[in-house]
Amino acid sequence: MPHRSRTLFYFAVFVAAILVIVSVDLVIHKRFAQKNQIAKAKLDQTDVAQMIKVDRQTQQPRPVASPAAIAPTVATDAEKKVSPEFIGQFREETAQIGKPQSEIEVETRLQSLARHLTTDEIDYLGEVINDKQKTGDERALAVELLGRNQSKTSLTELKDFVLSKENSGGDSRARHDEEVTLKVIAVEGIAASSSQTEALSYLSEIQKQSDQSFVKDRVQRSINSIKGLSAAPEVQDNEALKKIIK
Repeated sequence: MPHRSRTLFYFAVFVAAILVIVSVDLVIHKRFAQKNQIAKAKLDQTDVAQMIKVDRQTQQPRPVASPAAIAPTVATDAEKKVSPEFIGQFREETAQIGKPQSEIEVETRLQSLARHLTTDEIDYLGEVINDKQKTGDERALAVELLGRNQSKTSLTELKDFVLSKENSGGDSRARHDEEVTLKVIAVEGIAASSSQTEALSYLSEIQKQSDQSFVKDRVQRSINSIKGLSAAPEVQDNEALKKIIK
């Protein structure tokens, strides 16, 4: 089984955030083997396992912005410290999101890239996940790589991102949902740490400090899974999704 049951290329099939009474529609990216089919799901306010409807009519892959369509930006200090080769590889991987590829090849590339991250590259990825001017694909890939790296520095970047505050009333609903989704993926990256002690320490800190109910629920379920009290949250989500789409 590939690293964790969810993948950023179907960002995000089992996570969405509804923190108010009204349900919202989110675009769900299914796993790579399902060839980029997209379903819309309405998610219950408190638990993704209570999803009540899937509209399977939407089948078009999400468009990916071409490099030419992205306005040039001034390199940040963090970006200046990393090699052009790494920036190029990161952008190439981002551009491949949503395109038909071998899942095994994707796993191999991402694992190789994540394992060899330098401190400067981790700092750069930490900057990317906190930069709302970046695309959702760029930020999701950065979260994924940090989660796969598993160093204390990368896990700290993920923890700090999960605990970061959102703009009060300044974000659209779509932006808010994207932020929570990214934070949930970050939580799963922390929970997948090879050191259960480290994972529980970071997750407990998030649980105490986070003010987002959906994130706190995900953290608690991850803690329960690590302690052997329940299945992993993504496994629970996949089972719930199977029931819905039957």
